[in-house]
Amino acid sequence: MRPHRWIISAMLLALPAFGDTLVLTDGTRLEGDLKRTPDGYDLTDASGKVQHIKTSQVASITLGKSDAASPASAKDRLASLKRSVEPLNDLNQIIDRFNRFIEQTADEGVKADAQKELASWQAKKDQGLVKIAGKWVTEDEKEKILSSTNDLAEKAWTALQANRNKEAEELLKQTLEIDAAHPLGLYLQGVLYYRQNKLPLARRAFEGVAENLPEHAATLNNVAIIFVQQKEVIRAMPFFDRAMLAMPDNKYILGNVLEVLMTLPESQQKNSAVVKVQKRFAEQDTRLSQTMAKAGWYRWGGLWVDQAKIDQLKKEEADVKARMDNLQREFDSAEGRLREITGKIDSNERYLYDLRQRSAYRDANGNLVRVPYPQSYYDTQNENERLLAERTTVQQEQNVRRQKAQLMKTELPIPRFTGVMHLIGVEGAPMPPNAAPATQPENGPAQSFKPPTTQREGPF
Repeated sequence: MRPHRWIISAMLLALPAFGDTLVLTDGTRLEGDLKRTPDGYDLTDASGKVQHIKTSQVASITLGKSDAASPASAKDRLASLKRSVEPLNDLNQIIDRFNRFIEQTADEGVKADAQKELASWQAKKDQGLVKIAGKWVTEDEKEKILSSTNDLAEKAWTALQANRNKEAEELLKQTLEIDAAHPLGLYLQGVLYYRQNKLPLARRAFEGVAENLPEHAATLNNVAIIFVQQKEVIRAMPFFDRAMLAMPDNKYILGNVLEVLMTLPESQQKNSAVVKVQKRFAEQDTRLSQTMAKAGWYRWGGLWVDQAKIDQLKKEEADVKARMDNLQREFDSAEGRLREITGKIDSNERYLYDLRQRSAYRDANGNLVRVPYPQSYYDTQNENERLLAERTTVQQEQNVRRQKAQLMKTELPIPRFTGVMHLIGVEGAPMPPNAAPATQPENGPAQSFKPPTTQREGPF
């Protein structure tokens, strides 16, 4: 039986309207009915499920449409407007939204409430208040808050540099509770998460830094290598490209890029983003190699080594390759001998088969007559036995040669390309404005050899 139309209409009217859209800082988009809480929002979706979201997680709020003719609806729209402006930092934008609401609202009572709200926001603007750490404060108060977060973040920097991760974690928690977008705090948070192997959280933290400091080379490098480690190489390419632009000819960034390019599967090498990175890398690495050569350093895969070391490495490599070439010649000769043996055995088997076929016949009376095998039959049998034994011996020797070849590969000096990349840690952190940077590690990210810093000035 089909339900009556009036029943369906009543059911639809009874459903709440879920028209508010909330976008989180990580890009997630949520829809439902928003209600303000002391520390954020409760979002009720169409199924009635309530999800709590902190204010620091909110990037923007868009209010849904409602029935402007209804007084109750006008109140709801005002309540939604008040919720939607809470994450905003721009007083002019907030004031503009209230002005437009007042112009579009017919209900005088709701309009009066909106005008009171507008007056409150206008007062904040007149006092010159700014928003910091979720609070509207004066410029003097802002400077004090920022100073406190800078102090906390710098202490966290020192703790991380000394590998006091627990201490750094607590300091960063305090920093980001005050200012969730603090560049140094977010960067160090990313380093800490990376040390804890929490790659998605580390990447999110570095991406937060990149939003505020889009040309910070260490941050862009770190986002890129995390993408690579998450097997999203193509998504890493734009960040590598931006890192090379932000700090040209930097040996650590170029080293990371080179490791990725040399381990790319052929199917990805023609991707447009990859080709763009390859071109920029080639240009910068040529300049860097010329600069480093003047100081007596030369590229060895992803590393830089001095003249004595590169001569030694090349000699070791040549010695191992010479032994491998000799082994290859022995192997090829033995393979040729195996083919000869197999061919001879097959030929002998055909000869023996032919003799067996011709050793018996029937005479005129139909009697079966057998002719003794000639001596050559037995000689050939003996030869095959010797050949089979020799083939077994040669095959065993070939297995030994294969094992030797694998062992020789391990004797080759320092692999030119390993696919291993280095995150730029605390030494690459963005320091707060007017802060004196602490002493940086002498040689930046870990690497076996320590060339002088000949690239342009930078934190690593």
